[in-house]
Amino acid sequence: HPFKPQLNGQSIAHVKDPNGIALFVDMVNVVKSSGQGFVPYQWPKPGADEPVDKISYVKEFSPWGWIIGSGVYIDNVKAIFAAQRNTMIGISIILILIIGFFVGIIAKSIIFPMLAAKDLMKNVSQGDGDLTKELDSKGRDEISGLSFYFNKFTQKMRNMLIDFSSNSESV
Repeated sequence: HPFKPQLNGQSIAHVKDPNGIALFVDMVNVVKSSGQGFVPYQWPKPGADEPVDKISYVKEFSPWGWIIGSGVYIDNVKAIFAAQRNTMIGISIILILIIGFFVGIIAKSIIFPMLAAKDLMKNVSQGDGDLTKELDSKGRDEISGLSFYFNKFTQKMRNMLIDFSSNSESV
């Protein structure tokens, strides 16, 4: 045994964990029944006296008639899992903030021009009917295209009203 050399060369059938599990006997039983498997038990960490939860994987090495096992302390697994979980949460939060920032920029570039177009159309239809105001039609998106054609429409309406006003003065 790498951390308890006093077990080497001794019968370990009597060794039990604090819960009364004869862990080495259980390891032999697992190997006899299925050739390999997992055995949960409690065992002190190297340099410590208090046993903690541990799980070992054991497998028979039939050429030598040995049982080889390797174990991991559950609290170590939990600590690694917690660190990886926290890293993933941090990365996720950063990604959500970055994506949210870009979604906000894109939404702003869509919503504000749409609101300006709505307000101007409302003014033309219900308000003063000011046909001198124009929408920002610079850009290559659909809203800029809509604004361009709305501006053309209001320009035609202005020209028609100017012609109508000139004709009415002539009459």
